[in-house]
Amino acid sequence: MADILSILRPFVQECNWYVHDLNGSSEIALTELFPEDSKGIRIVTSTEMLIEKVKEVNQFESGVFIAISNDKYIKWDDRELPETEEEEGLQHSSAKIEIRAFDFSYYEIYGTKVELKEMIEQKLLLNLERGI
Repeated sequence: MADILSILRPFVQECNWYVHDLNGSSEIALTELFPEDSKGIRIVTSTEMLIEKVKEVNQFESGVFIAISNDKYIKWDDRELPETEEEEGLQHSSAKIEIRAFDFSYYEIYGTKVELKEMIEQKLLLNLERGI
C-alpha cells in the first residue's frame, strides 16, 4: 500500500485521507494508528503521514482510503459511510482518489484522472522488473 501511495503522491499533495471500514493486522492496534476524531471519523492529514502509518500494518483485510482536497469540509452520514465491498467507483463526490484494500493482498484504485491508471501501471511494472 505504501508503494501505491508513493506513486499517487503527485495527485494528492493537498489532501486529507478519510479512512473507513478498516480491518487488518499490525503490531500496533489499528485504532491507535488510525484514531477516530470526536465525530467517529478517521482522518490522516497528509499522504506522507498515511504512507508512514500503512507501513506499520502487516496486512489489510479491508479498508477504504479516500483522498479529498484539504480545503473542503466533509460531513459524513453515519448511515452511509464508505465500505470496502461497495459497487465500483468513487464513494464521495469530492474524492480525488479512493483506494480499497481487500483480503490481505488486493487493492482497487479509483480516481478522477484517466492518466492516473497508465501512470500506476507503468510504475508498478517498473518496480516489479527491478525486483522492488
